[in-house]
Amino acid sequence: MQNVLILAVCVVVYLVPSIVAFVRPLPKTDRWHIGLCNVFLGWTVIAWAVCLWWAIAYTGESQR
Repeated sequence: MQNVLILAVCVVVYLVPSIVAFVRPLPKTDRWHIGLCNVFLGWTVIAWAVCLWWAIAYTGESQR
């Protein structure tokens, strides 16, 4: 039982950038890009940090 709890916590921590992206009001395409980048490259830690920054840094303003 303890191993399952540890695994669940690790999965949630790993997916924090994706969770943040889907909770915040980001454009739909950015949400999916962050999620895919997080799932496939998040294990590199650098990509995980970039995904987290990308999810948090969005201000909602137009980039024109």
